Amino acid sequence: MALKILSLSTVTLLVTLTYLCVQSSILILAPYISSSFFPADSFLGSLAFTFLGFMIRPIGAIIFGSIADKAGRKVSLTYGLLGASAVAFSISLIPDYNSIGLLSSIFFIIIQLLLGIFSGGISAAGNTMGPEIVPEKFRGFTSGLAGSNGGFSFLISTFFFLISYSTFPTLGWRFVFILEGIFSLAILIYFRYFIAESEIFLMARKRSRKLNLWDREIRKKFLKALFLTVGWALMFYATQGTLSTFLEKEINFNQYLVGITLTFSSTALIISAIIGGTLSQIFGRRMISIIGGIIVLIFSPLYLQMVSQNQFNVILYVFLIAFATQFGQGMLTVYVAESFPTEVRGRGVGLTWNIGYGIGSLAPLIAIEISDNQNLPFVLFLFTLAIGIMIILGSIIGGETRGAIEKETKSVK
Repeated sequence: MALKILSLSTVTLLVTLTYLCVQSSILILAPYISSSFFPADSFLGSLAFTFLGFMIRPIGAIIFGSIADKAGRKVSLTYGLLGASAVAFSISLIPDYNSIGLLSSIFFIIIQLLLGIFSGGISAAGNTMGPEIVPEKFRGFTSGLAGSNGGFSFLISTFFFLISYSTFPTLGWRFVFILEGIFSLAILIYFRYFIAESEIFLMARKRSRKLNLWDREIRKKFLKALFLTVGWALMFYATQGTLSTFLEKEINFNQYLVGITLTFSSTALIISAIIGGTLSQIFGRRMISIIGGIIVLIFSPLYLQMVSQNQFNVILYVFLIAFATQFGQGMLTVYVAESFPTEVRGRGVGLTWNIGYGIGSLAPLIAIEISDNQNLPFVLFLFTLAIGIMIILGSIIGGETRGAIEKETKSVK
């Protein structure tokens, strides 16, 4: 029984890792990939890395979220996982800019857009199905596992980064995406043959209740969930999306030390999300989110102190900031899923997640542009401070959702 619960609890984590690993690798390997596909110092290259894929994710959420709400969560996820695997392999096959010129940039941008569509689809169905298929008392833990996907994706990508270190910037980064394509296919096979369709979806489909995502009450829940999701997304990307740049330019870490530090940061993200998600089943989603925002406020001054510290302290501070970043976010997956009734959950979750994280993905670009390569520690301190306050307010306004899926399941039965 315990093994079955663990297996079901990992569904959201595993399926979302298929595209998050690709995205994390693109962020980590950005200097190598940008020089391969774009002219030197290309603004278009920066835009492609930071925004293009996220810009189109809501479209994927609508397409695959609709499939999830009508044909089933499993059908939607199967198509999404196939697409994510194809994208990973495709990135490794694009000829570089020196070989085919502008076509290389165009091919990469097209693949980024496709990744955005499939990512939107996987997050819509995966973040819906995971909380639905586990018993109520394990939903917080499941959410924590799902929330740790950012840490796991950075950890896996960093591992690939380190083992390929000696071959950068030539063959190494392409090998990373080949491995991630194989990883995605393995997850697809596991999911396709060992995970059953969501029971509450099957029951809700029989009652044929007609609901619209834009009905007044559902729309209010959507806006509240979106506000809090934007807050936690901004927090994640402001801290983690700028980390490599911060370590290289402000701390003068070499590539190897950056990789080691990213490993510790990713480990903190994983531990923190699981703890926060699990505790949300005891104390409620809202309370854990508020506590998470307060922890962020407490640790935000570490950015100001980090520049003058030795290597050990820098790694320790990065670990603490990552822990603060993810603790309150551990409850977010189940909070968003619980905000919507089953009939529109796929679309509601998909749009909330992808619009929220699309906005959040702009944080690294904004922070680095504002700092203009000067005073980045102070800019990141102000960012985390402001976002922490936003999260606390969003948590208070958003209300409590714990038990909503269980209550609906009983009413359907």
